[in-house]
Amino acid sequence: MMINLTTNSLKENSLSGTLPSTLTMLSDLEYLDLSRNDFRGGLMENFGDLSSLRSFRAEKNSFTGTLPKSLGNLVLLKNLKLDSNGFWGSVPEEVSSMKELTHLWLNDNGFTDGMNNFCLEGGPSLAVFYSDCLGRSFPPIVPQEH
Repeated sequence: MMINLTTNSLKENSLSGTLPSTLTMLSDLEYLDLSRNDFRGGLMENFGDLSSLRSFRAEKNSFTGTLPKSLGNLVLLKNLKLDSNGFWGSVPEEVSSMKELTHLWLNDNGFTDGMNNFCLEGGPSLAVFYSDCLGRSFPPIVPQEH
């Protein structure tokens, strides 16, 4: 296994199945792109162990389930693109602690609530934010001075 791997782009490779639990052993991983495949299942509960991650793209897959609270551990993450999957439930409030997050795509999923977490004082300063929570489309949010 390549423990020192920092970039992994597997986009558009017709990959399927669930993510291997050993993925979180890639502690130096900064950029992970799994977009436009057919990955299924959910993100593992310890996904937040990828503490060096700065960009995670997994849009247009078949992921399902709720987002793990451990996503809040990804304090260096700037780009999170999870649109066009089958995620559902609430967006964990721990995600609002991701202060470096500037780009967030959650649209075309089944999220029911949790969007208020991104409008709280001290939350992320998002430059781009897409969601369709509660049947509404949210345009990009322009960051405001705190």
